Amino acid sequence: MPLAFSIEIGVRPLAKLGTYKGVEVERREAAADDEAIDAEIERLRDRLATLETVDRAAELGDHVVMDYVGKLDGVPFDGGEGPDQLLELGSAG
Repeated sequence: MPLAFSIEIGVRPLAKLGTYKGVEVERREAAADDEAIDAEIERLRDRLATLETVDRAAELGDHVVMDYVGKLDGVPFDGGEGPDQLLELGSAG
């Protein structure tokens, strides 16, 4: 039996540029209202902020690291504990 084989070679098509010289494109101006700018600045502050330990009682807005155990009728329940949880005092979450 004679030896037979096949081969595929990928060939890139030649790129042909159309007319592009002299074409004018309207430039869009970036626009953002003051609220959007303030919101982005706050988001960056939160993301890049660092926490420092202080020697005083915790206050609203402070971040604390705490351990907790949830109980029903005085009995701990599965999934109701959290060691070393970071929480901002007064936050909704």
